[in-house]
This record gives sequence, structure tokens and C-alpha cells, in this order.
Amino acid sequence: MSEAIVSVVMPVLNGERYVSVAVGSVIAQSFQNWELVIIDDGSTDASLEIVRACADPRIRIVRNEKSSGLAAVRNQGIELAGGKYLAWLDQDDIATADRLEKQVSFLEANPDYVYCGSHMRTFGAAHQLWPYPESDEDIRFHLQYTNVLPNPAATFRLSPVRKSRIRFRSGFAPAEDYHFWSRLMAQGRARNIPECLVYYRLHDAQASNLKREKQNRAARRVASAPVRAAFGRRRPGVVHFFVALSDYAYDRAAGHDSRESGAWSARDAIDYFQWRRDNGGEARSRSQKRSIRTRVDRALRTQSLPKRCYVYFRLLFSGHGDQLPNPIRMNLIRGLNLLRKAAFAVLRKRAGSGGIS
Repeated sequence: MSEAIVSVVMPVLNGERYVSVAVGSVIAQSFQNWELVIIDDGSTDASLEIVRACADPRIRIVRNEKSSGLAAVRNQGIELAGGKYLAWLDQDDIATADRLEKQVSFLEANPDYVYCGSHMRTFGAAHQLWPYPESDEDIRFHLQYTNVLPNPAATFRLSPVRKSRIRFRSGFAPAEDYHFWSRLMAQGRARNIPECLVYYRLHDAQASNLKREKQNRAARRVASAPVRAAFGRRRPGVVHFFVALSDYAYDRAAGHDSRESGAWSARDAIDYFQWRRDNGGEARSRSQKRSIRTRVDRALRTQSLPKRCYVYFRLLFSGHGDQLPNPIRMNLIRGLNLLRKAAFAVLRKRAGSGGIS
């Protein structure tokens, strides 16, 4: 067999119900220059027997006698991969037949890009299209407060990962992928192809469902790390500004509002502006209008900087930024752009010196 240009790495742990379908989606790829590295992380079911029955010389199976955890298995995959590129595929997901062809073609044609992902479509417990920011500029903007580089759809260059010793860190679990991609972005550009190339299975046993709260807390730590590193001692106000944005992203991902007064005032503000827009700008209830507006104004006048920023972010990102006074709206956008540039400048500098943690 000629040397594989892409290594598909599949961590497996008690995946007997779905793993054969996932493996089959790799075998069915239109792009054929691949190897599939299956790492069985101490499964106690029939997973190992199932993957061993998949007869294809391009499949390598590695068995861990004891489970070492997902971060360690992904790092193991980075070490074992023999291709120019590495593509993740989880044991319960399905790759479309043209996934590798489209992602490898893009990376081959764009040597300054280190990551290529795609949209995903869920199946199983729910059926939804999960779109992601597509351009490098949009990805970098959103990556400063939430992960928009989907791990199940990721194909990336191995050389910068190995050269810069970028690895998954269990200390950021279960948001270790967010930390990994944030570091990789210091090495080059990223692109999400605007097509569904991965079908993502939703079911109750997923780690992402079981650890959602912990994952959101870990993601906030990842999001604020570069800004704290850049501004923590010299510009505490900037850190507060950014942490407020991270808090907004956290509550949005978690699907609930914090009971902090700033958060509740933000929700009141959104409700008020949405109600006003739905009613053609006319006040159906003057007392309701005065009551909500009073609470909003009080929050903006009296709350701490992080809480005021939280209100602003909730309005800006919920589509009601036009309701903010123009100077505030422009300063928010300008501040976000400055944070993006400064944070990634720090990341690039530390990556060059091998100092990113």
C-alpha cells in the first residue's frame, strides 16, 4: 500500500452499537488514499471483535488494556498517524462519501490553512443542521468566546501540530478540543466548508450530554486564557470585558440565564425590544414599557463593568444591537476586534517561542 495522505483516527470505547457503521463510512470514501487508525480504549463490550472483522488492509487497530481517557487517546492518535493530514471520526458518527476528498483537496490547494472542517447534520435523537462560521476571519472572531471548529468534522495538518507540540490536555476536559484548536489557530488559517460532510449522532449516552455543565465551565476557561495572558495585570477592565462575553456565551450554550441581576436585566431588555419590534414600535402597555425600561436603565447605570458588558453582549448578539446607543454599539464592535487581534498576536508570539500552555 502506498503511503496514506490522510490518517482517519477513530477512538472507540464500548461502541458496539454503532462502530461498524462509522468504519463503513470510511471504507466507502471516494478518496481512497487513507489509513484508518482505530484505538480501542479498553472496551468491555464486543467493539474490538467488530472492528477486527472489518477486512481492509488500510485499517490498523490498537488496543489499550485500560481506558486512558479521550484526551490521551487523541494524543495517541496524533503519534500513531502516518499521514500528512489527520481526520477525526467518532465511533458513533458517519462521514459522507466525499468528506475526505473535499477536505484534502482544499488543504492541498491552500497550504496556509491548517484546519478544514464543515457543517454537520444531527440524527438519532434529533435532526438538525449545525452550521459553523466558514471564513477564517469569522472563525477567529467567534473562537474568542466559543468553539466553532467541530472536532467530529476536523481534518488538519499534522506537521504544525507535531512541530509546536500541540496536544489535547485533560485539564481542560471536556473542552479539551476547544483548547487544542485555539492553539492550532496560531499556526495558520482555518476553513469550514459550507456543506454537511459529517452526520453527528445524538443519543443520551454521549459524553457531551452527560458533561454539558462541566464542558461549559471548561470552555470559559479556554476562552478567557489568551486575554488574561495578554491583559490580566495591566488592563483588568479589558479582562472583565472579555469575561462578560464568555459568560454570555456560556449561558447561551447552557440554554439558561444566570440569576445575576445583570443577566436578568439583559433578558428583560431583549424581551422589551422584541415586544416593541413585534408591536410596530407602539407601546401596548405603557406601564410594562416603563417597568422594563427602568430595570434595564438601572442595570446599565449601577451594575459592575462585567454585568453592564453582559447586558450589552446579550443585546448585540441577540439581534438587537441596533437598539443600543450608537457609541456603545461601535465601541463594543471595536473592542471585540481589538481583543481578537491582541489575543491572537499573543498566541502567535507564544507559539513561536514554544511557550503556549
